[in-house]
Amino acid sequence: MGAMPARLNPFVATVSLRRAVALVLVAALLLGGVAVLLAATSSGGTTAQARVDTTAVPTTTATAAEQVFTASQPGDCLTWTAPTVSDLSVVDCATPHRFEVAAVLDLSTRPEPELAATAPLPGADTFTHLRDTLCVPAVTSYLGGRFDPYGLFTVGLIDPGELAWDSGERSVRCGLQHVGSQGEQFPIVGRVSELDQSDVAPVGSCADISAAGLPSDPVDCRQPHASEVVAVLHLAGRFPGAFPAVAEQDAFLDEACRTAAAAALGGPDAASARGLTVFWTNLRPESWAAGSRSVSCLVGARLPAGGFAPLLGSATAPASPAPAASPPPAPAVAPPVPDATIQGG
Repeated sequence: MGAMPARLNPFVATVSLRRAVALVLVAALLLGGVAVLLAATSSGGTTAQARVDTTAVPTTTATAAEQVFTASQPGDCLTWTAPTVSDLSVVDCATPHRFEVAAVLDLSTRPEPELAATAPLPGADTFTHLRDTLCVPAVTSYLGGRFDPYGLFTVGLIDPGELAWDSGERSVRCGLQHVGSQGEQFPIVGRVSELDQSDVAPVGSCADISAAGLPSDPVDCRQPHASEVVAVLHLAGRFPGAFPAVAEQDAFLDEACRTAAAAALGGPDAASARGLTVFWTNLRPESWAAGSRSVSCLVGARLPAGGFAPLLGSATAPASPAPAASPPPAPAVAPPVPDATIQGG
């Protein structure tokens, strides 16, 4: 197998965005109007999309969506398809949904002046603060303390919307969602408490390639991509006890992932013959404590200067994947320092 491979830390710069705590604000949708605002936070702070203004007609009759919002309780799973979330509904959690309600918080007793009875709907900064200070512990409690902060799911908040807020509604919903690095929401199937929260994608999944040449959100393998999952390994059998240090994980995964890649690609030399690197993810102590036990084995065309060359087609198909274009130039600004490790070589 050779010497232990070098870290591929830049890869995690994009993966960490999916693991970061994210915010969903359904803003003034429930009484005729306005926008969905998504924000993802990383160690660098909050990035939020601007609210989209539309014409909202005041009404004294609650819409069907508002009724769903005000009636939703912890354990309910919510979904919608309309950009305005006007078709908000409660669905069986065993079916695809966008949001699992973990807590209903009444803000009317909060001391902040921006939450007063006569105050207008606060901006994103206020709700981001409320999400971080109130929703994160509420979600952790909802999951019995087993929330993986580096896992697949993130904490979100839904506000009642401007018209409902102006009518005196001061409750918000804290919950769980699956949000990509660009703010796209992906469906959840099942209750999070019953799922492995590990940030892994199914075997055969490909990750989009960012402008910096790094893996990003899921994408069809027929499109240019940076990496492909060749195996998902569960570490519980190998490490049945306490959290295994990264070095212990690597000693096992160096061989296990290469073996898995050889089986998926058609031979022990298939990856190198196609110019592909085998690499893998690691679990962190916080993830282990939350019950996460799965890691990904992946392949990608690593560039000497960092990042990955774009590929077209599945690496496990009979034909070798070919570069979609010339390798992109090295980014002018170095990727941010990652909050997890990925190994490979």
